[in-house]
Amino acid sequence: MIESSLLNFVENRLTVASRRQEMLSANIANVDTPGYRAQDLRFNEQMQLLSVVGTSGRHISPLAVNSNIQTFKVDTDVKPNGNSVDLDRELIEVTKNGLEFITLMQFLQNKLRTLRYSISEGGA
Repeated sequence: MIESSLLNFVENRLTVASRRQEMLSANIANVDTPGYRAQDLRFNEQMQLLSVVGTSGRHISPLAVNSNIQTFKVDTDVKPNGNSVDLDRELIEVTKNGLEFITLMQFLQNKLRTLRYSISEGGA
């Protein structure tokens, strides 16, 4: 069912956004930790993991999220103490990631509202 595949795709995107938020939060928490290197997700690679593929002419289903998400060291200037966290960059990325998460949640809420309405009208 296409609707089910779409909801699975959104669920997978929410999982990646959640994991990215954890990573970005760890970067911010370690902004003053000597030797800490900021990390992030390779979002393009994650999008390929989540891309939708056809199983037949009438069905689609998303690929499962790979449990070993690819991370990378953020390419920012290293401070004299060996720390590479750029607080401005991290705050911008947290905001962008949060907006994506909120948008996906609103999409799910609208889909659930539509389903509830369909069920309640079908029983009337």
